[in-house]
Parts: sequence; structure tokens; C-alpha cells
Amino acid sequence: MANINGTSGNDYLYGTTSDDLIQGLSGNDQIYGNGGNDTLDGGSGNDGLYASYSAGNNILKGGSGSDVLDVSYSSGNNTLTGDAGADTFYISYSTGNNTVSGGDGIDIFYAYGAQGANTLSGGNGDDSFYLSAPYTFPSSLFSQTVDGGTGNDYLYIDYTYSSVGIDTNQITYNSIERLEVRGTAYDDNIVGTNGNDVLYGGNSGNDTIAGGAGNDTLNVDYSTGDNSLQGGAGNDNLSAISSNGDNLLSGGDGNDVISTSAYYYYYYDYYYYGYYSVGSPSSGNNTLYGGAGSDNLSANYSTGNNLLDGGDGNDSLSVSGYSFYDYYYGSYSYYNSSGNNTLYGGAGYDYLSAEYSTGNNLLDGGDDNDNLYAYGASGENTLNGGNGDDYLYAGNGNDILIGGNGNDILYGGSGTDTFVFNSFNEGIDTLYDFNAIDELIQVSATGFGGGLSTGVLSASEFTIGTSASTSTQRFIYDSTTGGLFFDQDGSAGAFAQVQFAQLYAGVSLTNNNFVVV
Repeated sequence: MANINGTSGNDYLYGTTSDDLIQGLSGNDQIYGNGGNDTLDGGSGNDGLYASYSAGNNILKGGSGSDVLDVSYSSGNNTLTGDAGADTFYISYSTGNNTVSGGDGIDIFYAYGAQGANTLSGGNGDDSFYLSAPYTFPSSLFSQTVDGGTGNDYLYIDYTYSSVGIDTNQITYNSIERLEVRGTAYDDNIVGTNGNDVLYGGNSGNDTIAGGAGNDTLNVDYSTGDNSLQGGAGNDNLSAISSNGDNLLSGGDGNDVISTSAYYYYYYDYYYYGYYSVGSPSSGNNTLYGGAGSDNLSANYSTGNNLLDGGDGNDSLSVSGYSFYDYYYGSYSYYNSSGNNTLYGGAGYDYLSAEYSTGNNLLDGGDDNDNLYAYGASGENTLNGGNGDDYLYAGNGNDILIGGNGNDILYGGSGTDTFVFNSFNEGIDTLYDFNAIDELIQVSATGFGGGLSTGVLSASEFTIGTSASTSTQRFIYDSTTGGLFFDQDGSAGAFAQVQFAQLYAGVSLTNNNFVVV
């Protein structure tokens, strides 16, 4: 064995084709092992130790200082030790079974395409590990063992070139606080840590991704598979933008952002006219659950039939399209959501939007004071405020507006709309644009009582004035104030009339504007 020693300066040391012991001593040294089973010892200083392409079983010791230890493309079983300092280790595209220890300091480990059964240990410090499946033997990535040690450690795994679907449990890792994974084109099962993870599925498989605790990013954009994304606890970002499968995205606890919308962007043409453009829309039937927390759920510009459920918290739910003015042609252009979507706000102060959509959507605010919008929508939408003082703004179709409990504000928009009241004591709703020519006020026979029969309200059960003048009159419209009242027994006097709606004064209201169900 040849013994080669450096000096106290910055040395370049080269081994022989046999077994060598090369010691750099002090200084910032560059040491190359060449052939054989070599031992490279950097000593103190910021050293570079290289046994790449070697077939031997080599030992590389960085010593103190921030060192580079490289056995890339080697085929032997190597041992790499960093000791103190911020060290960088390369075992990429090696085929042997390597043991790598970072020691103290902030260390970086690169094992792209490594095929052996490697053990990577970070030691103390905030360490980073980068692994990827090799082209020729992708399943060998499953034989890696990673231990982050103490500190805030990060593990990146790229399965892109794997020829089979993967499971993150196939890699053994411990003490990893942040995980980033890139999936395959097959069916993947990816599980995050309790830290802030970034997890990507593939483009065509049916993937299952669970973020766990922490603020995670889960992504299956442009996928054609049916994917399941579970954010878990924390403020998560779940994305299936421009995807074609039927996806399930569940945020869990925390303030989550969940989207299956298409990308849109703004650009200028040759004449410097500004335009909006939208990418490929999501075409699957997606389910988005916000869970607890104040969540943002969107399936804008989509063509599928989507379910958006905000859960508890102050949520924003949208299946909207977009309109913009084309200055070159002097007209409006539209990008629409065309599916029949269902939006549930749940508990909390929620914002629900189906603006500029073309499908028949259901918007249900749930509890608390909610805002529901279908402005510019052409479908037949149902807007249900639920409990609380809600604001409902319908669109251009023949819409159904249900204020629910509370004092609600209802705009029907254009089209022939129906305003629904389930009981006379739910509150006083304001109808801002009721058209007596063809629009309806629907009331419940059970909820109102008073002996109402289903069908169009009898003429004898309606009057214009300030109070009922006969015992058969039930609905009283005060044309001076616009107040709409209900009296269960008319002029009998045992039941006091109750206002349940407010219209404009002077509306030409008749019994034909009422339908009893």
C-alpha cells in the first residue's frame, strides 16, 4: 500500500492503481484515489476527496472543515465520513453498497440513480438528502436507508423513471422533518411526514397522497388518473389543476387551498391589446373537502360535475367562469364552468360563487351569514342561504332562491325566478328585483299552516292593504311600504300577522305570483 501525505498547504494528491493511503493533513486539499481500495483522509481544511468511477472499496474521511466526498459512478462498497463542517456527499449512479455519515454541520447528500443498498446518516445539523430512481434499475431506489439525525432535515425523492408504482414506505427513512416526492406514471401511494412536505403524483396513475401533519403541498396537476389527496392537519395546498380524472381532495384541519381550476393568464397581442387566456380545463367529476378551518376551494373553468364542501370555518368556494372585454373586437369574451356543481359552505361566514357558469348549480351557504353569487350564470341555479343573514345574487337563468332562516337579501337577476319560503317566521327577506309579470313566491303549506292547499294560491287568500279584511285572506301585500305579511286566520284576530318579506312598493302583485307546495 502506498502512503501519500500532503503538506500544511493546499495540495493536489493523486493515488496509484493499487491500494493507497492518502492524507491531506492541514490545508484545503484535493485528493484523487484512482484504482484500488483507497483510504482518503482530508484532515483539517475544506477538502475534496474523489473516488468516482472506482471499482474498489474505499474509505473517505473528510475531517474538520466543509468537505466534498465523491464516489459517483463507483461500483465498490464505500464508507464516507464527514465529521465536523458543512459537507457534501456524492454517491450518484454508484452500484455498490455505500455507508455515508455526515457528522456535525449542515450536510448535503446526493444519491441520484444510485443502485446499491446505501445507508445515509445526517448526524447533527439541518441536512438535505436527494434521491432518484435510476433509469436501468428503478426498483433499487427502494433499498435506500436515510436517517436525518437531529436537526431540521429534508428528503427529496424522485421516482419519475420508476417502471412500477411506488409506495414511500418502500424507502426506509427516519428523523425527516420535510419530505418532497415526485411520483411515477403508475399508481403511487405517497405518505408525508409531520413536517411541511411537498408531494407530487405522476401524470397518469391513480395516486393516493397523504400529507400528514404540517403545512403540505400535494399536487397531481395535469393528471389523467383518479387521485386521492389528503392534506391532514396543517395549512395545506392541494392541487389537481387541469386534470381529467375524478379526484378526491380533502384538506383536513387548517386553512387549506384546494383547486382543480384551470390556469389562466394575461397577455398582450401585437397591437398591445390585453387578453385573458385559460389553459386546459379539468374535465373530471371532482370532490373537494375543506374540513375545519378557513378554506379556499375552487373548480373554476371546469367541465365536470364537482362537489365542493367547505366544512367548518369561513370558506370561499368557487366554480366560476370569467368575462373580459376584448378591446380589439369591442365585445365581451367568456370562459365558463359548464358542469352541474354542488357547493356547501357549512358552518362559518362563507363565500360561494358560480359566476359566469353555464351548468345548473346548487349553492348552499349552511350556517352563519353567507354570500352566494351566480352573477352572469346562464344555467338554472339554486341558491340556498341556510341559517343566518345571507346575500343571494342569482344569474340569467330561471333560478331558485331560498333565503332560509335569517333576514336575507335576494337578487333574482334576469330570467324567471322562484323565491322560496319554508315558514313565515324564518325572518324578513328583501326581494330587490321581483318581477310580478312571471316570477313566483313559493311557500310551504306545512311551514305556513293556515289551511293552505297546494297549487296556485286562491284569489280569496290574497289581498292588498295593511291587514286582512276576511277570515280567508292569508297573504297581505302593503303596496305603500312593500311589506309582505302572512296571517294564519285572516281577520279572525287570534293570530297576529307576521311580515316575512320586503318587496318594492307598488309592485303589481296578485295571487298568481304565489304557489303553495
